[in-house]
Amino acid sequence: MAMTEITFSADADLLDRAEQIAKEKGTTLENEIRQWLDDFGSGKWKLSKKTEEGPNPKEE
Repeated sequence: MAMTEITFSADADLLDRAEQIAKEKGTTLENEIRQWLDDFGSGKWKLSKKTEEGPNPKEE
């Protein structure tokens, strides 16, 4: 399988905590993200109604 490199921004403290959790699980954050993306792409994660409406639907 060909790999494509992706870049994203995230809170530094959140990344530090996530890396620590992955390390405690005996893996890496990169591997955890790859697994999540594989699960998401295969339909194991379902979009919620709020997500379908967008991240911040306007309240009127």
